[in-house]
Amino acid sequence: MLAEQGGANSPIFTVVGVHLAGATTSKTALVRAQLRVGVCWSGQVGLSHELLRPWYEELFPKCELKPRSERERGATPTQGERALIVDAVVSHLGPVPEQGTDERLLNVLEDLGPADIYVFDAPLSLPPCTECDLDCPGALNCRVPEVSHMHEFWRVLRRSGRRLKAPRPYLDRFFEFYARNVFEQGRVRGEVEAVLGSNRAPLMARARFLKKNLQHLFPKARFLETEAHCSSLAWAAHFGLSSGDVSALRAFYGGRLVRQELLTRLAETGRLRCSPALHERVAAELSSQPECFFALISAFSASVLAHGEAFLQPELLHNSSSVKRLPVLPAAVGLLIDRGERSPDAGSEPAEAFQN
Repeated sequence: MLAEQGGANSPIFTVVGVHLAGATTSKTALVRAQLRVGVCWSGQVGLSHELLRPWYEELFPKCELKPRSERERGATPTQGERALIVDAVVSHLGPVPEQGTDERLLNVLEDLGPADIYVFDAPLSLPPCTECDLDCPGALNCRVPEVSHMHEFWRVLRRSGRRLKAPRPYLDRFFEFYARNVFEQGRVRGEVEAVLGSNRAPLMARARFLKKNLQHLFPKARFLETEAHCSSLAWAAHFGLSSGDVSALRAFYGGRLVRQELLTRLAETGRLRCSPALHERVAAELSSQPECFFALISAFSASVLAHGEAFLQPELLHNSSSVKRLPVLPAAVGLLIDRGERSPDAGSEPAEAFQN
């Protein structure tokens, strides 16, 4: 079946999306899928495209990488190459008397066999200050690239008329600071808690533990992170779903219809489908179980990245290593950028000012 998808010589990548819930609950889930990629599209041009090249070559070896400009001229992937094909779903992963949740999850992942890319719905890297061994001159005087970049962006936002708290590089990475100050209040902005906040810190610690063990089991595996709920909000905006419906995405019963609608839209546009070998009852869990839905959206992030549909704004790409610390989100999240009223003396839009 897979041989019929895309070019016959295009490599197939096995992708596993992992949604982590509380370690004492049974709401951790994973989704395995297959992705055929002939050509990768960075979605960028110029310097941004070249900054992304080492990352893409590491994630998708043997795939040609092309910039956005060529895709805009009409060179698009075929429907077969674009589709992420789901072939396994594992839900209700929680602790049992003999094992904790993470040990069970590792056993399941080992039984499934090696994957090329694992995508976690949790942070995989720490805030810059927590990994720094230098004598600290204070955050405002710090020359570590991510920290100085954070303060430079903060100054740009303040010049545009915004009242903001100073960055906290001991709690946040650049992305968290960016998201909380650029996206709409109550939607993506409200979702992005500090990496070391009370809710995300345990998930981050578990994701890093799992990554370390998976690297030992499968040395050739590559890893990505995402924000599955934020990604879902972005796709909902892309497809024009009402914000009232989308607010229920996490609800077990109330969110089922909107989850089903999102998956239907992704399938209708050739981005997603289930393997015929996947039992209908199991496939139904992708919309009926929120954790399975978010595990799928996590796995789908690899396809988003491969096909030039990722949110990789130039201000997020301050150096070639910064991209590895970003969650992969769809470009449609740009629809949720706050473009509300600012003070009369505000300058240009923050992103534009920062690029200049």
